[in-house]
Amino acid sequence: MTEPLSHDTDAALIAAARSYFAARRARVPAFARRRFGVVGALRLHRHALGWDVLRAPVNVLLSPVLILTRLGAWGAGRLGARRVAAWLGARQILL
Repeated sequence: MTEPLSHDTDAALIAAARSYFAARRARVPAFARRRFGVVGALRLHRHALGWDVLRAPVNVLLSPVLILTRLGAWGAGRLGARRVAAWLGARQILL
């Protein structure tokens, strides 16, 4: 059986743990400010605030044109105009 740690050792370990956790707690406000402030949030989400934010509304506006070209390709194919159907079907409308 092992002997319990001495009172001095216990006190030293407790003091070391308190010091360690106090140092970590002291770093929390700066970390939170860096990561969750305006600049930190923009840095964290910079990929979400890219071209996708601009492309999505443009794609919504272009979707009727896409539908019309696909319907035109289908109609041209039904009428036997294979080259026109292929050309209309190959158009890349969305960004």
